[in-house]
Amino acid sequence: MDTRDLLVPALLFAGSLPMFAIAWRIGRGDLHWVNGLDARRLRDPAAVARRLARLLGLVGVALVLGAAGLYAAGDDEGRMIAVVLVLLLVVNGLGFALFRAASAARRDYLPRPPAPSEPDGGRT
Repeated sequence: MDTRDLLVPALLFAGSLPMFAIAWRIGRGDLHWVNGLDARRLRDPAAVARRLARLLGLVGVALVLGAAGLYAAGDDEGRMIAVVLVLLLVVNGLGFALFRAASAARRDYLPRPPAPSEPDGGRT
């Protein structure tokens, strides 16, 4: 196996690293990374953050396992196709689950808080 055979698995592995970083940030409560999700308007932002971080972490794990599968497949074209198809199904399925979880969180928004008024009634 030469370096060209390592290129695609290495790139796929490297592409998984941002998923873990984003999952870590979202798990710490930075929900605005998910399409501008407003944590202040959620009933339980910690539960939403855990759910979204878990799904993003699973995408990262799927990409790492896909890289390992491509490396193990070597030059066997049939195995490579099987790994790519499984990776395609798993990552897209997790992406759909992530989309549904973010949509469900947005649907359950609390009513918008009233705009802050001026403390002196506008008389300055």
